[in-house]
Amino acid sequence: MFKTGPGEYGEGDEFLGIKVPEQRKVAKLHKDLPAAEIRELLQSKYHEVRLTALMLMVYKVEKGSSETLTEMTKLYLDNLHSINNWDLTDSSCHHILGRYLENRDRDLLYKFARSEDLWKKRIAIVTCYRFIKNNDFTDALNIAEILMNDDHDLIHKAVGWMDKDLGFSASDVLTVELNVKDQEKAYQISNLLSTEIRSIPGVEEVSIIASHYRSDPRMIEHRYGIGMGSMKASTTLESVADNGGLTLELVDENYLETMDIELLQGRDFALDRPSDIENGILVNKSFADNMGWKNPVGQIIEDKAGWGESSIHGKEVIGVVEDFHFEPLYKQLQPIVLKHLESDENSYPGTVLVKTASGSMSETISKISGMWNQIAQQEPFSYNLLDEMVALQYMEEQRWRNIIQFASFMAIALACFGLFGLAALSAQRRTKEIGIRKVMGATLTNIITLLSKDFVKLIIAGFVIAIPIAWYAVHQWLSEFAYRIELGPGIFIFAGLTAFIIALLTVSWQSIKAAVANPVESLRSE
Repeated sequence: MFKTGPGEYGEGDEFLGIKVPEQRKVAKLHKDLPAAEIRELLQSKYHEVRLTALMLMVYKVEKGSSETLTEMTKLYLDNLHSINNWDLTDSSCHHILGRYLENRDRDLLYKFARSEDLWKKRIAIVTCYRFIKNNDFTDALNIAEILMNDDHDLIHKAVGWMDKDLGFSASDVLTVELNVKDQEKAYQISNLLSTEIRSIPGVEEVSIIASHYRSDPRMIEHRYGIGMGSMKASTTLESVADNGGLTLELVDENYLETMDIELLQGRDFALDRPSDIENGILVNKSFADNMGWKNPVGQIIEDKAGWGESSIHGKEVIGVVEDFHFEPLYKQLQPIVLKHLESDENSYPGTVLVKTASGSMSETISKISGMWNQIAQQEPFSYNLLDEMVALQYMEEQRWRNIIQFASFMAIALACFGLFGLAALSAQRRTKEIGIRKVMGATLTNIITLLSKDFVKLIIAGFVIAIPIAWYAVHQWLSEFAYRIELGPGIFIFAGLTAFIIALLTVSWQSIKAAVANPVESLRSE
């Protein structure tokens, strides 16, 4: 749910209670609305009206000319005061502002990131989603660094989302596993449950799929993922086949909306198009690219061999979706086919996916549990949070990160204690020399340099030795990931400068203490 109480981020926002799918239908019907009327909608006190206005703007820039894009961007920036909630920013900024800034200077985003305005900061990081999709990570990483220590939870979530863009949204998605082996019973339970769940306030969308999305430690340990894209089918199409064959996902007509997967071309499954449900398929962008199709929508799959027909032979491509990471990031993106669940007579529902409004998850789980006990009380209620399952895929990396952070802190602390002791010993042994040099006119800077230069040489020598070792270790670890950063010199220069400054500060304390001492006392002590 949105937080609209006094002092909360959505204070004063008013709602009509209209669900997002209904708003999208209205926006599609009126996508030719002139800019002047959209401006009026953006001024509305009602949240849903402003969201619909932004949907209209997105439709215009996706299909319009460069002049339309410029006009909508100006309208967007002129009405930032109306784009004042997380769903308003997230559903629009990367489509409008991101598209506009794609080949332009992006200083505006850095200005937004450094402002005090919560929504400008969120717009700054979420807009980078557009650049990330084009394999341009520079601005996303720079702005993430600016916002990393921001106090607000909505900024932390946005930064995390950009840092691990998966092509789908795992936030606020609940997975309810059916674990029912009887096909008729599975359909009965899933249909009843999904109908009841839709009546819960705060539920935005519900989808039924055949796969079992679960956090199985054995699957995660062997890097098989959480169950997405786990179905395989035999195929003769070598260009789109993975090691186990063709990757499939059996879904319903609400899957793309629930998972926030972008439809690039064509149309989604719809109940009023039974032919699409029976004979249509959706493919991802990688599938279309690997097949060499310039116009994938409308293509009929030819996948027939001597042993028989594949499960997609004769199917028509009705739409193309954006690539999404159905496997962990250790693996390269693969082609995938989305078939409608009801088109496969041997399949049955395995999971119900529930998309909720932010902040309403615990209440929704409680209500779904009660519904489950009424509908399928003989079966155990099993659920997971999709974002937690995704995070579990990288549990080993998180564990090692914590270990390395602790070990690094201890190593730096111990090194500083050792340096401090050596500096103190060096200053004590050279007390008389320091006194004589001061009497002869040596300045404070001369004395500090005298005591510090030997340590500086050791630090530089250590840095030179550590660089190749560190580079090799990190390079070996990163090689396990299909998607990884490049190890540029900047990372090592930053690490070296940080180590140098810490060491210099540690040594300087004793150097300054010795340098400011009275030379008479220094000579007398000898």
